Amino acid sequence: MFRNLLNLLVFKFTPVRRNRAVFTAYNGKCTDSPLYISQQLHAAAPHWHQTWLVLPQYRDKVPPYAEAVDYQSLHAQRRRGAAQVLVDNVYCDKSFTLFASTPHVKLKAALFRFFYHKPRQLAFTTFHGLPLKKLGRDQVGNDVQGMVSDGVTMLCPSRYQAETFRHLTFDTMKMVVLGSPRNDMLFTANRETVRAELGLPADKRILLFAPSFRNDGHDVEGKNIRCSGLNQIEALDFDRLTSSMSKRFGGEWVVAMRFHYHVASMVDWEKLQRTTNGKILNANRCDDMEQYLVAVDALMSDVSSCMFDFLHTGRPTFVFFPDFEHYGSIERGLYLDMHSLPFPFAETPEQLYSNIEEFDSERFHEACATLLTSMGNVDDAHSAQRAVDYILQQVVQK
Repeated sequence: MFRNLLNLLVFKFTPVRRNRAVFTAYNGKCTDSPLYISQQLHAAAPHWHQTWLVLPQYRDKVPPYAEAVDYQSLHAQRRRGAAQVLVDNVYCDKSFTLFASTPHVKLKAALFRFFYHKPRQLAFTTFHGLPLKKLGRDQVGNDVQGMVSDGVTMLCPSRYQAETFRHLTFDTMKMVVLGSPRNDMLFTANRETVRAELGLPADKRILLFAPSFRNDGHDVEGKNIRCSGLNQIEALDFDRLTSSMSKRFGGEWVVAMRFHYHVASMVDWEKLQRTTNGKILNANRCDDMEQYLVAVDALMSDVSSCMFDFLHTGRPTFVFFPDFEHYGSIERGLYLDMHSLPFPFAETPEQLYSNIEEFDSERFHEACATLLTSMGNVDDAHSAQRAVDYILQQVVQK
């Protein structure tokens, strides 16, 4: 309690200094759209002092032009308090969700407004994916009554995301559609170079399996690892899966497994390799999901937003969603009709193998283009540049 109060006091009363930017991602990593905004800001305005707030294990990921500060330290609060610009991929720690309207909660909201209100500070969030699974006030079982947000602007890749988050945040954030900086590389990066950097085989075709996180179980540290990928792996016949990919697309295929960041650190990879006879590659070695999307030849997921990023590559995407009914009606809920999306949908392994072997490329590409247009998506190779131009423009106007 004392430490939290001290953090708030330091943040509140540290004077804002010009040309200082502080970046965070996923509560202590150095990745995702904030990293690409950071790089573009350095290119456009190298005189800006940049600080990344990271956990100790991610210090070596911080760009050489930026300062690395322990995410959980008091010094981090000084840097945040002094920043003219804050950038992250959640809510910049400047939003407070109201789960009730009791006097106690109202008092906390008032204190939040006081401590986090800094008129000379600008805060920007990119969030970290298109909302397919329900979030916040819309999520099954949640009872969110409101949100307090102090001057946060969300940089959105599409009109759909802007409209969804305007609702989710009770219209307390400004929404600006500029594109997703992390997706710039999907239009520009060299696949062979990225594949080599990731240590992926150059002589194989790769199917990336990236299931989303389930949060309705308590098997390890209160998180449902079994349903977040392990159950799905055990249900699949990898010989049949890769054979189906070869039959439809040619070449020799391997599967790379990417667990959600909530559970990746808890996976026993040695045991997993034994149970699958070494038939899967570890795709959690690099934090940046977009690099894997650049490198692979096809994607398989369930309810992960990475499918919508991967749309820009034009490469095949398949849905394997064994717990679809439970997830959609009991655990989380969905914003979009899974059966109306471009991705061939399967709840069973046999359906998946059939969808792969009968994949219609022309129909898939047409459906992808239609979806991107209907969502008002503006991703291209220049989203990071637009984001930095907008941020610097807002600084001048401030």
